[in-house]
Amino acid sequence: MISMLRLVDRIAVEHKRVWRRAVASSVAGAVIQAIAYLSLFLLIPAVLEQSDDIGWLLMGLVVLLILESIVRLYELSFGYKHAADVISNLRLRLGAKLRTVPAEELSRRQSGDLSTVLAGNARDAALLAGDLGVTFVRLVIIPVALAIGLAFVDWRLLAAVLFGLVVALLGLYRFRSKMSGSVEEMHAADARSASRIVEYVQGLPVFKASGQVGAHADRLVEALEDQGEVLNRTQTSVTAPLALGSSGAHLIVVGLIAMAAALAIDGSMSVATAAAVAVVAVRLGEPLVLAGALTGVIEVTQSALRRIDEVLEIPPLPQPASPSEIEGSEVVFDGVTFSYRDQTVPAIRDMSFTLNEGSLTALVGPSGSGKSTIARTLMRYADPIEGEVRIGGTDIRDVTQSELMKHISAVFQEVYLFDDTILENVRLARPSASDDEVAAVLHAANCESLLERMPQGMHTRVGEVGGMLSGGERQRVAIARALLKDAPIVILDEPTSALDSDSEVAVQDAIDELVRHKTVLVIAHRLSTVARADQILVLEDGRIIQQGRHEELLSADGRYAAMWKAQTAAKRWKITA
Repeated sequence: MISMLRLVDRIAVEHKRVWRRAVASSVAGAVIQAIAYLSLFLLIPAVLEQSDDIGWLLMGLVVLLILESIVRLYELSFGYKHAADVISNLRLRLGAKLRTVPAEELSRRQSGDLSTVLAGNARDAALLAGDLGVTFVRLVIIPVALAIGLAFVDWRLLAAVLFGLVVALLGLYRFRSKMSGSVEEMHAADARSASRIVEYVQGLPVFKASGQVGAHADRLVEALEDQGEVLNRTQTSVTAPLALGSSGAHLIVVGLIAMAAALAIDGSMSVATAAAVAVVAVRLGEPLVLAGALTGVIEVTQSALRRIDEVLEIPPLPQPASPSEIEGSEVVFDGVTFSYRDQTVPAIRDMSFTLNEGSLTALVGPSGSGKSTIARTLMRYADPIEGEVRIGGTDIRDVTQSELMKHISAVFQEVYLFDDTILENVRLARPSASDDEVAAVLHAANCESLLERMPQGMHTRVGEVGGMLSGGERQRVAIARALLKDAPIVILDEPTSALDSDSEVAVQDAIDELVRHKTVLVIAHRLSTVARADQILVLEDGRIIQQGRHEELLSADGRYAAMWKAQTAAKRWKITA
């Protein structure tokens, strides 16, 4: 419980003072309530004996109950007034944190896992932790205070409490030990199923084409079945410990009443005091029963808090203490070696080359040769093991991420568009751009035919991941976005390789507009598209094995020439009956 209170204290941030006041109010309210119940040891005998002190005792009880109600209002202020703000601020903090995390770290995590943390975990942690934290404080303080009070009445009453408490705590300990591992397993199963659902929805056309829908959607069905099995195992494993914990709480009530009755019968305790013990026993047992029921919820909440804390604790991409600014667009890789996490062999090794300002450089080579890694390293996907990447003479580690990205635009094969209008998808590149400026870059990106067929032109929503548009149309919107950004360095991951002839011509015209007067890095799969490049880097196993212009590489009769001959021969292939 203490660990959960500490975690809530961490996520409350600017509401930390209100949260701590709520916890303090809960402690005060619990103590006041316990004193009110213990006052029955004075009030009940006074009533039975018709004492003159009845009025004062009743007045004191009423004052205690009023005070407890006032404190309770302060206690509830966190949940009722500030929980929504805590959830909103927590999600904003998580979002801000993810912006500082290396892209490599994000790519290692499933989208369903992160969405679960940002959505469900953040909501549950703030709401449940806020309410459960102050509630559980009462569940602990009230029994402790009442037990101490009973010890002053008769030590044998405390013995009865301790016997039942040992049984209850044993059950709750077993319950928690079973739940602690199960909750993490449940969260992992929830994240897997969430990722599979996202995958299923986004890939539904492919699944339909391959017959992997309904009961045949093996990956999704397997994830959902696993989720159900984990839940069933958890419920089965915790049933007996939970029953034991509840039995211990009931033993306290029964034991106290039986002990008080026995003491009253042999004359060691008055009937009035025994009656007060019976009332206190019921109040003492109630929070222990509720604590057992809430233990599982608390474990779930603690797990959610831990998952949030794990994201907040991810080491950010190092940022310079005194950031520099980039001047110029010459790109230099100087002895760069880069290795992905959990991989023993570097993806690129001792990579050195220069992209002259205003030039076009093409990267060619087989899959896995390091082409995409070079592009990612330039965009500071993660920092290299050795060497430097410089833009305009400045090491990219000496500039902020926002400064770096101001100077780079990228258009990849897989274009991601948000479920918003064409206008807003383009305007992401420069939020201050006017509608006319967006319309101009859409025209420059050869999007007229696209806008003409859209019912609301550039104000038409494109659907999730741009699903309302064809591949070529998404590429042109992405190019329009890059045009609006107008960064001096452009990275192209062969955006025309998967397009039909008509779309390729339209996209290529848009690219020609985009790369004019820019420093361009092209990841090439079809060599015919980069024959006019200022330089071509031929990669293999993470190294540059050839470098030069198209004609020079052909005359060298090396790896590039072999690739050129193979692709040229493939164009002449014919299918004969």
